[in-house]
Amino acid sequence: MVKNFFLKHLSLAVTLAGAAALSLESYLSLGQRSLCPTQACQTVGRYLIFDGSLLVAAGAIFFWLLTIVLFFAGRYPDRFKNAPFYFLALALAIDSSLVGFQFFTIQQKCLLCISVALLLAVISLLYCFSKKSFVILVCFALLWIGGFTVQKIMIITPPTGAFANMTFFTSKIIRDIPGSANKHTDMTLIMSVNCSHCLEVISFLAQHYPLDANIKLAAIDSDTRSLAKLSLFLQQAPVAENPFRLLKEIKESASATPATITDALKTQTKNGSIFLSNIGIKNIPVLMVNISENEKKILIGTSEIIPYLTSLLAAPTAPDPAMK
Repeated sequence: MVKNFFLKHLSLAVTLAGAAALSLESYLSLGQRSLCPTQACQTVGRYLIFDGSLLVAAGAIFFWLLTIVLFFAGRYPDRFKNAPFYFLALALAIDSSLVGFQFFTIQQKCLLCISVALLLAVISLLYCFSKKSFVILVCFALLWIGGFTVQKIMIITPPTGAFANMTFFTSKIIRDIPGSANKHTDMTLIMSVNCSHCLEVISFLAQHYPLDANIKLAAIDSDTRSLAKLSLFLQQAPVAENPFRLLKEIKESASATPATITDALKTQTKNGSIFLSNIGIKNIPVLMVNISENEKKILIGTSEIIPYLTSLLAAPTAPDPAMK
């Protein structure tokens, strides 16, 4: 009897701790902060049809409700005896699918999500031990394993529109080098406002503008400050003499000038992150060069990108007719 009393109160305490932690995470998300030290949380959030912070808020609400259910189940066992089972079964089904998605589909591990999974596992075990039910334990285990492994046996097709709809700016060719070996090269630079290595590439493009290429820009930023900088760039780029110098100056500025952030820009940066996740690239900058309609060269990092851009500068030009 004493042992059962201890297990019930321990599960109540663990549930309350989970509710408090997710509530804190939900509060921090309002200021673009997080308890999670990894970027995987943001990556998972970009695959949701709603903002990822809403999922955290929903998790906090669930744990508070579960705390209430466990409390009343301890006080009125006849009336609430099955309520914790239904709540935990629903949570295990949803959480196992999210964790499986991270492990098998995008191959990134969100420490916050894993922590929630461990909390649910502990609460479920304590509930089973307090009930002294091996059948419930097996049901919970099978439910979690099923939700987790379903991601492994399914082939999830990446969003086909992610690559096509991720660019937010295009620098058109404004000069033509006759006889250039790399004439009319099309390329897409995937970068971030908060990336120092991206700044090196942008500085190179600004210094050597214009190159003999169509250069499209895509970003993976999702925080308000970075999106405000990109919005400011989009407002001024159409009349800028050197758009890459403008981007460099805005990127280096300490604060972002207030600018209207459009839904289109949010979608484009979200697609940039999805695209990189789909092809398994975790580092930026990334330069994608169109070799042909069905072939693309992918260059990752300044050590690959800058030498390639330098090769465009060394492209041969046609001989001067006056020299003949």
